[in-house]
Amino acid sequence: MFNGQRTQCVINPKLSQETRAEASLRTGAEQKRVLIVGAGPAGCEAAMVAAERGHAVTVMERDGELGGQLRAWSAASFLNTEIEHMINFYKVELERLKVEVQLNTEASEADLENYDEVLLATGTVTDDKPGAPSMQWIC
Repeated sequence: MFNGQRTQCVINPKLSQETRAEASLRTGAEQKRVLIVGAGPAGCEAAMVAAERGHAVTVMERDGELGGQLRAWSAASFLNTEIEHMINFYKVELERLKVEVQLNTEASEADLENYDEVLLATGTVTDDKPGAPSMQWIC
């Protein structure tokens, strides 16, 4: 279907990784305190997986709402409704999984010491220089 190329999706990390994704949901050997810094799609997905594995998860987001770059994409996009639904899905799932979400909170070095594991999901910056490779979205 994709001419032998690796398939990936920024929204659905399980795409073409179904076996690995299912194995990643096994309950962890011990419950850990996990901090996810950033509440864009990667941070929300990581928080959901960690919570499903039985860990106590906190998400810290410096902005006042979930979504990260998804919010910027939805501003002038024909996908506005779909993106808003996806952000709402993250809100509902994080609440259902009892993930503590701290909005308007910038993680400090002192915060990091209170957790067993820390994942930085603070986003990416594209290189807009002429001739630079562009980001490719396959979904």
